[in-house]
Amino acid sequence: RETFLTREGREPSVGELADLLGVSSEEAAEALEFEKAAALRDRLRAITLLGKRQKVVAGYLADTDVLGLYMGEVRSGVAVLHFQEGELTGRDLEVFPTAGEPAEEILSAFLVQYYTPRGLLPRQILLPEAMEGAADLGRLLSHQAGRKVELVTPQRGAKMDLIKLANQNAAEEVERATTREERQNKLLEALGRMLGLPQAPRRMESYD
Repeated sequence: RETFLTREGREPSVGELADLLGVSSEEAAEALEFEKAAALRDRLRAITLLGKRQKVVAGYLADTDVLGLYMGEVRSGVAVLHFQEGELTGRDLEVFPTAGEPAEEILSAFLVQYYTPRGLLPRQILLPEAMEGAADLGRLLSHQAGRKVELVTPQRGAKMDLIKLANQNAAEEVERATTREERQNKLLEALGRMLGLPQAPRRMESYD
């Protein structure tokens, strides 16, 4: 965990920390350190979202994962933001091909694949979509953890704001991973229409 201190040796205020992270994020981005810049950006966003509520939410975000979901035409993605004592301490991102499954099925499969191999589980998992089998999955994870693991679908407030942040993380990672592929597919589709082909070409050859 990183600890930021002012020149006076005290912990910075929310405003000071936001300013510090903003500068750090810009410097990291300019140096093309994408992952570092993205992590700093997310911490800044979380601070901005929570603002004066930081101390209030620390109690119910003491050990919480926040899931975000984005479903694109070519690929979809899930983001997991890890919060400890109200602070964003890490994130995981997974991008996979879009296969047409509903959001509920994607989340259910991801939760099982992501959490069941893990030794340590959070006390609370915030979900972007309601799941019919959430109670059963919660019991499964609680049994695995040896204590209660709560699955919650927020509707409003700070928790919903964090779901939006996680959704944004998922969307940005999907767009970053698929922009080139989507552009190529659209180009091939346009070429197919120009040539009157029944479908987009999958192979192109040129001869001198």
